Amino acid sequence: MDAPFYTCHHITHSYLFICTLLEILFNSTITSALSMLNSRTFYNRARGIVESDFEVIANVLKKFPNSTAREIVKNIVGFQVTDSELRKVTWDKGAVNSVLYKMFAQGLVSKELKDGPRPYWNLSTNPSKPTQQKRIKLATNTSGDSEFIPLVEINDYRQQIQGKLVQIALNESATQNDLYISCDWLDERIFIALNPNHPYIKSLVSSDGLLREFLRFISMDAYCEWRLMVADKTTNFISIIELKDKTLRDF
Repeated sequence: MDAPFYTCHHITHSYLFICTLLEILFNSTITSALSMLNSRTFYNRARGIVESDFEVIANVLKKFPNSTAREIVKNIVGFQVTDSELRKVTWDKGAVNSVLYKMFAQGLVSKELKDGPRPYWNLSTNPSKPTQQKRIKLATNTSGDSEFIPLVEINDYRQQIQGKLVQIALNESATQNDLYISCDWLDERIFIALNPNHPYIKSLVSSDGLLREFLRFISMDAYCEWRLMVADKTTNFISIIELKDKTLRDF
């Protein structure tokens, strides 16, 4: 019974996505295309690669361990020599905290309260173990019942794509106006921060089966974004994540 629904749903989804992509490709200027980069990124001219937010913060913490967010903002200035000419980065305290808590959800950093309310951050000594978080409430089914999937099942989800390990965690601070996902990378892994408040997720991801299928598709989205920005060393591209976000909002 469910198989035809999945097939029709995904074919329709893919068709609308491709149509939207073609429209953007033919009608967008280079300037508007560059403005669609979905994350604050550095372009390392020496190595010819784009560095993710996670890589930037990890590099700072390697050199300056036991740092507060405010100290990271101060110390990150020395790393902005690799800032992208395509998009200037504003590394303020809010931006740094946002990245730190995404990394914390993935188990990449640890925090410690010492002599006040501000946590001190370090790179995690056990980066493979994601942080336990609250349960995610899925959309309401037609029967009126709500299903709950423990977030640990999302954290436990792993997708191996061409040797790259994709990991997923929730970004509960994201709003309905934010992208459905954001992606970062560090070492040999790609990290996805899933927005549980996105209208598509709240209205259509309504069962365990749909959630797992959705996780598989967003893993492919993140891998494609990484491939464009890093593997293919592309600096002037249309963000797949930003483009698909517009399509998901049309459903």
